Amino acid sequence: MNATAIEALTSASLSNTQLNFPISGMTCGSCVGRVEKALRAVPGVREVTVNIATERASVVVASSVEVGDQLDC
Repeated sequence: MNATAIEALTSASLSNTQLNFPISGMTCGSCVGRVEKALRAVPGVREVTVNIATERASVVVASSVEVGDQLDC
């Protein structure tokens, strides 16, 4: 890996924000898939992990994303 690639990876990882959310009502792997698909559809989302056992979703978004603008609360 060259220096430019390492620099790009470093800056990319520094420009992310990780958010964790409680998710309730999931009963099966299909539910997990639907939640992950819905979260990935949100603009700026880079990575999604949903855990049915802990009822939590971990979402990595670009730091430049205004999270409040994306949430429908």
